[in-house]
Amino acid sequence: MTATQSDGDAPFVLVMLGDSLTAGFGLEDPDRLVDAIAREVGDVDGRPIEIINAGVSGETSEDGLRRFDWSVPDTADGVLIELGANDMFQARAPALVRADIDAIIERAQSRGLWVGLIGMFAPANLGAQYQSDFNAIFSELSAERCAPLYPWYFQAMFNPEHGLEPGMLLPDGVHPNADGVDAVAADLGPWLARALAGEENPC
Repeated sequence: MTATQSDGDAPFVLVMLGDSLTAGFGLEDPDRLVDAIAREVGDVDGRPIEIINAGVSGETSEDGLRRFDWSVPDTADGVLIELGANDMFQARAPALVRADIDAIIERAQSRGLWVGLIGMFAPANLGAQYQSDFNAIFSELSAERCAPLYPWYFQAMFNPEHGLEPGMLLPDGVHPNADGVDAVAADLGPWLARALAGEENPC
């Protein structure tokens, strides 16, 4: 599904449904990420984009599904789903995570909304089977639901030689600091612009 033009100059309203990585945990301006991404995208088919920060720290995919209806207003044109990290930290069964995210996608698409996914990868210390099952969730749902996939939230912060750049993380070693957010937005924003234009369609 691609983003399409509607009434005049009305903004294209995109809800970023996520956890603390969307909410902006530890940052002075919690909307910093969505604002930075919106600047990178600019407009959607001639319409200015407006990205709503619907991130809640600590939430799992189950929580995101539960609050979908009141987090995604009737004025929304699309949903970008960033969930799964807290499920992974809780070692929640990948089948349950998959079912939740699939239900979110189905609910959004049933409303005629554009849907995109932001992937998450599980670490090796959770075991090879868990890692394999969890990591497959996002690519499989992307293909099955024709939802464009940004492979990994942290990919712009990753250095193949030593992993996530420590200078881009808060002291907790988990959440991006302001520099990390800038890196994520600089990579995610152009991808989102292409995805909204139909250039990242997996189907």
